Amino acid sequence: EVLFIVSNNGKSIPEENMRLIFDHGFSTNGDSTGLGLSIVKKILETHSGTITVESSPERTSFIICLPKQ
Repeated sequence: EVLFIVSNNGKSIPEENMRLIFDHGFSTNGDSTGLGLSIVKKILETHSGTITVESSPERTSFIICLPKQ
């Protein structure tokens, strides 16, 4: 498998939003459609991949895993 980790040192994701961030239409930004992460998740699942998130006050990381074909 191939593993990608994308991290930033910005603001953390609140615990109450962690279960919602991949939902179609969910956004905390008034200018956003809330489609980005749901589309990414769907594309990855179509290719038998996964995306997960870990967030702490110091760092937020998105972990993307794709199987070898």
